[in-house]
Amino acid sequence: MDTTESNSAGLPPEGAQRPVKKSRRIRLLPFLIAILAAILLGKDWLLHEADIIGIVVSDSPDETMFLEMAMAETKPDYFLTRVWDSGKIPHRKLVAKFIHWRTFEKTELVHAITPIMREGALDADQSTRELMLNSMLTANHPDWYSMARLQLIDPDPAVRILGLDVIRRGKATKSIPDIARLLNDPDIHVLTRAGTTLSFLADRDFGMRGKNILQFVGMSPEQLFDAHRNFEAGLNETKAWWDKQLPVDRNILPYGEHAESQSRRSYGRLVFLDLKKRKISLSSFEGKPILINFWTIWCETCATEIPHLNELADRLQNRVIILGVSLDALPGSCSVKAHGDHEHGHENSENLADAVDAAIIKLNQAVEERKITYQILLDPAGANARHFNGTEIPTNILLGPDGKLLRRFHGMRNANGFESILRGLLPNYIVPDNVAQVQE
Repeated sequence: MDTTESNSAGLPPEGAQRPVKKSRRIRLLPFLIAILAAILLGKDWLLHEADIIGIVVSDSPDETMFLEMAMAETKPDYFLTRVWDSGKIPHRKLVAKFIHWRTFEKTELVHAITPIMREGALDADQSTRELMLNSMLTANHPDWYSMARLQLIDPDPAVRILGLDVIRRGKATKSIPDIARLLNDPDIHVLTRAGTTLSFLADRDFGMRGKNILQFVGMSPEQLFDAHRNFEAGLNETKAWWDKQLPVDRNILPYGEHAESQSRRSYGRLVFLDLKKRKISLSSFEGKPILINFWTIWCETCATEIPHLNELADRLQNRVIILGVSLDALPGSCSVKAHGDHEHGHENSENLADAVDAAIIKLNQAVEERKITYQILLDPAGANARHFNGTEIPTNILLGPDGKLLRRFHGMRNANGFESILRGLLPNYIVPDNVAQVQE
């Protein structure tokens, strides 16, 4: 019998070598090559994704790195969307600045990221709103007018002025009915800007000279009286002209309503120090809205804002928490000596603890001298301020009772401006005027 034949079970004879299964190896080879190629070819993509994630997770991304990455993108809309969707204030500001800069060269970018543009035009951060609106106007985006129009019903007088300015630059005469309604605005700055914008769009001089009535410093009583009289005459002429117009589309936006971006982050876990160096978490005020005012002792605009915040605190009676967060312990901050000269703060301090101690002494003195009635806290290393770009002082942050961001704006507001914003965004926490009068 031939020993090379298989036995009845189909197995090779004892002692025979098994054949090498080359076919299986050949079949696996393409997969191994594909995996190796994916690793080699995908290396750049993985590094790119790592860079994007690094920017997204950072609380304060490096602007130079952001710009380099955005400029390197053939189609930057993916990168910009990833950064924008982080919902963080510094990140969105970087995206808005980049879009605004690139719009002058590539208007198609604005059209490629319409969802971001629409959301940005209603962003909680006023500076981001302004950049996005101006980019939409520059690129002649089809939504620029509708977004600008929404600013006219915002509770913040400064945002209403922003809408008026964009509409004027866009020469949107169809917005005249909306602008005419603002001739009764309770804020004198909005009223005067509405009058001059209406005059521009209607190509008529109604004699409203808002600049004369607003810049009354140095005026004699007679000059101030004449300025008010001329302003009232111009305002009445403007209203009379509007009342005599032929019937037009007066389907104006409902007053008091406003639109907001729905993408809001919560900041309830942030922790500060009080003037006794105790840790204060924003979560301890849970259930109440919080107005955070980032300031320093040496900031003149901040000093001007303090009496208005005192007045606001008196009106609100703790229904909205007001926190003045000082950045005076921030290394490199400029603090004020007792004799009024300026010195560069804590660059030479041995450590942050020394900077905090020095700032607390000056802040206690400032609280007493300036009669500050709301709570003063410290953000020693500026870690919390970086969440809000809060080093642009004064910066005001309004958080809802859930700790989520409602508004951020740079620059001061008076008490009426603050209350107008609060009344529009948080009506349940503001006592109506008639109730306040009865209580008095």
